[in-house]
Amino acid sequence: MTLRNVANRYQLTKYHPVIGILIFILLFVQPILGIFHHSNYKKYQRRTLWSYGHLWNGRVVITLGMINGGLGLMLADNTNTGKIAYGIIAAAMWLIYVTAIVIGERRRARGRREQPPKYEDAVMLHHSHRRQSNSSETSQEEYYAPNAPYR
Repeated sequence: MTLRNVANRYQLTKYHPVIGILIFILLFVQPILGIFHHSNYKKYQRRTLWSYGHLWNGRVVITLGMINGGLGLMLADNTNTGKIAYGIIAAAMWLIYVTAIVIGERRRARGRREQPPKYEDAVMLHHSHRRQSNSSETSQEEYYAPNAPYR
């Protein structure tokens, strides 16, 4: 059996099964990225390259899955009504999903700006201020003001 015959037999010349295989591979990688993300987040208390890989891999898989659902309906010769209904519902769900991502990321960024600095940052601010002012007295405000100007 030639490679061409295998591809035709399993319909690998069509988009739906090829995208399905790609989704399967990306889903296999997702927990691995998640393990690295969570262990690094515990260690550094911030997102790392693994975090962004985990997030974006998930976002790509969800989007590809929605697209692939429509391609599967086309491949199965579903009715036009079924294809249109799926397209409308999938598009609406995808827009809701993207909106939730944008809102969540904005809230996360706002929360980071409003938080007091971490201990290490406060100590660095304190030492930086001491070197600049050559003073031994430091007010308590300098430790907790995240946007305090350096004097």
